[in-house]
Amino acid sequence: VSMARLLASPVVCNWIIQGELEWAVGGLFLAGVSDWLDGALARRFKDRSILGSYLDPLADKVFIGFVVAGMGYADMVPLWLVSLILGRDVVLLAAG
Repeated sequence: VSMARLLASPVVCNWIIQGELEWAVGGLFLAGVSDWLDGALARRFKDRSILGSYLDPLADKVFIGFVVAGMGYADMVPLWLVSLILGRDVVLLAAG
């Protein structure tokens, strides 16, 4: 499920840039539901993996990064905010 979010990230970004906001909102909704469902199922069945513990937060950060970058490119949010959000995520990833 996390891999699907990773692969969907540039697609949703492209929808934002192209002005296909209905599709982008749908993609954001599906990403949120899939993230919740992935966590709920893992907790319910006590199915946790080392890969999943790294991949899930990475997928979240990559997805948000693509969305914020797309919104910045489309002039929906100011560049300073894009830089702040992306910079924070880079620092968090580098810190481990």
